[in-house]
Amino acid sequence: IRSHYGAQVKQQLSDWAKAIAEGDNAASGQAERALGVLRQSVSVAGLGFNVMSALMQPLGLTQSVVRVGPGWVAKGVAKFIASPRGTARQVNEMSAFMANRTRTRFRELNELRNAVRDQSAAKEWLGRHAYWLMLRVQQSVDVPTWWGAYEKAVSEGHGDERAIALADQAVIDSQGGGELKDQAAIERGGPAAKLFTVFYSFMNTALNLGVVQGATASTPAKRAKLAADMLLLYTVPALLGSLLKDALTPGDGGDDALEKLLRKLGAEQLSYILGLFVVVREFSDAAKIVTGAEGARDYQGPAGVRVVGDALKALKQVEQGEFDDSLRKALVNLIGDLAGLPAAQANRTITGAQALNEGKTQNPAALVFGFQEAK
Repeated sequence: IRSHYGAQVKQQLSDWAKAIAEGDNAASGQAERALGVLRQSVSVAGLGFNVMSALMQPLGLTQSVVRVGPGWVAKGVAKFIASPRGTARQVNEMSAFMANRTRTRFRELNELRNAVRDQSAAKEWLGRHAYWLMLRVQQSVDVPTWWGAYEKAVSEGHGDERAIALADQAVIDSQGGGELKDQAAIERGGPAAKLFTVFYSFMNTALNLGVVQGATASTPAKRAKLAADMLLLYTVPALLGSLLKDALTPGDGGDDALEKLLRKLGAEQLSYILGLFVVVREFSDAAKIVTGAEGARDYQGPAGVRVVGDALKALKQVEQGEFDDSLRKALVNLIGDLAGLPAAQANRTITGAQALNEGKTQNPAALVFGFQEAK
């Protein structure tokens, strides 16, 4: 390994094996325990029962296409469409990794399902169901990816056991994983480091895929393929995701809707690129400032400490003495951060219900996707 890949890769593999043997990095003192408390409910508050986030999951197929190949992924998609439940059941029977996928999809979910102490019945129910929809939609990506990679491995002459292992790895490489063995070194850090890597697993996977593809582009033909891969990894999901959100959210873009859309797409593209890198991703709102898009906010710290920013925002709104939408959103976000409740979806539903009640829209989808008002 050292002679072929170099000392750095050898050291990474040694550290990886050591980390798996030692287990998760536990908090070593009161300060680190406090940091862990700040982070523990953020994921549920942001992603719990979040329908919009769930519907974004199929965009991850672009990464599967890069990792496995378009033809093989197409075969997996065709088999899944023909029999979704049957294919998922068959894959789960063949692979223990895939059978456990709904419990280990990303780091925070894996941690949540492993937290067995001091769990009330309500908390346990929430932990089991908060990500249900998102994971079911993600299954429409994971299963075709796995099956396509499995058929590819079999076609290359690998035995069944090795083909299953290669298919498992293809899912991890393209979609990420929450088990310790599947996390990047930067995600396996202590409580302080984890504050900066909340919601980062998928973006880290995209970054790694790009680096691997770039390292193997040694011929003109491979460099041409690399250009297509870069578009699939870093442009298509960013732009399609923004367009899909706009299409699903009821509301009026206003007279200058096209100009706003173009600015938003530019901001989304730049923000996506910044989001690939830890710490650099903290500057992602700069994309809106540079492109002139709406929605730029003051920096509130990494996602892992959003409870601090939400608490200060709520106090500021309370001080104004008026119960308006801003105060309601701030209070809901704060309660979600503290109690591990699905704040993002709750705010979206309340906003949509208000728009329906006030006659701003007749679209019942507002109850699920919220409402965007022209500014």
